[in-house]
Amino acid sequence: SVLNETTANGQITRNLRLEFGPDQKATLRATITIPEGPGPFPVMISPSINAPGAAGFGGVALARGYIAAGFAGNDGQNDANAYVPLYPDFDFADLPRRAWSCQMLVDYLYTLPQVDKAHIALNGYSRDGKMALVAAGLDTRIAAVIPGSTGVGGVMPWRLGSERGFGESIESTTRNFPTWFVPRLRFFSGREDRLPVDGNLLVTLVAPRPVLITYGNNDEVSQPWPMEQAYRSALRAFEVLGKPDALGIMHSPGYHGANDVQAAMD
Repeated sequence: SVLNETTANGQITRNLRLEFGPDQKATLRATITIPEGPGPFPVMISPSINAPGAAGFGGVALARGYIAAGFAGNDGQNDANAYVPLYPDFDFADLPRRAWSCQMLVDYLYTLPQVDKAHIALNGYSRDGKMALVAAGLDTRIAAVIPGSTGVGGVMPWRLGSERGFGESIESTTRNFPTWFVPRLRFFSGREDRLPVDGNLLVTLVAPRPVLITYGNNDEVSQPWPMEQAYRSALRAFEVLGKPDALGIMHSPGYHGANDVQAAMD
């Protein structure tokens, strides 16, 4: 359902409500801004329904001739909470729910003639970066992903995360944010070596599609050494699939929040 549509400087901005699920009771708010011209255009998706800001990925992508798309998939705009009672047979947690709902936006993008379906990218930072990596692992139509400073639960392996390294772990994550991941994760606190999968394998799920891992040099959430180890581990999968250059790593000066959007887009 198109809630409203505006045109300015040749760009079309469309606010949407996507309806799906049992009896169409599940909804997801989304916004897309289409640049001027015939297209088809590549797409950059962000987990926000705010109009693309000049400094964020949406604004930068739009300036480069991309469609800027966004969905209500962050803490302040979390439409995925309402899915819990609609799908009682599932126990998918908060961040995976948001990641799954991103697929609904991709479904819609596939209906638009202005969209270059082979070039749909997704970005997210911090907890939204965790979500973005999960979403790209679930949906092969997402052709590239930029998971920014994910910490554990994203790129960074739980095995290598700890508060001693100024980061996070299963213990702190499941205590502070118990709804983020499946409740059974709590069982592995202090038993990280028993985990059947970890962040490096989440990265390999996206292979051979491009992944750009980003974080700050002094990031207190994504410590550089574990992020580099995840990169080196996952790189083997990209090499086997003949796409070693599709996996990249980029660190920026600063702490958690340090991000060079222009360089990431390059």
